[in-house]
Amino acid sequence: MGIESRAHLEHHPLRGNLFENMVLMEFLKYRFNRGLGNNLSFFRDRTGHEIDILYAVADKLLAVEVKSGETVIGDFFKGFPYFENTLKGRTLGKALVYGGDRRETRSGIRITDVFGIKTLLDEFA
Repeated sequence: MGIESRAHLEHHPLRGNLFENMVLMEFLKYRFNRGLGNNLSFFRDRTGHEIDILYAVADKLLAVEVKSGETVIGDFFKGFPYFENTLKGRTLGKALVYGGDRRETRSGIRITDVFGIKTLLDEFA
């Protein structure tokens, strides 16, 4: 892939894919370190609506979007309304894991950096 430094990664065309994979692995580590199995899936329909990670807790789903950007923008949240409408009553919560360093809640959506994944998942356990 030719990534030899942080500077290479910052402009690499696969940066977003690599970030999403890292976040997914953190979710799996959270589960496996507790002796639990994989409970992850994703949502994508034929019209292109998608949610990056669905984290199952009993019969409910935590919908998680993953974005490598360091600044939160409104476009990051565009998949949530469609998902909620499609799976009425099954949404446990909504979260965004992004490349920045702030943790907050906006309109009921938990926003966290990678280092806050454990705290996020503890809240929905």
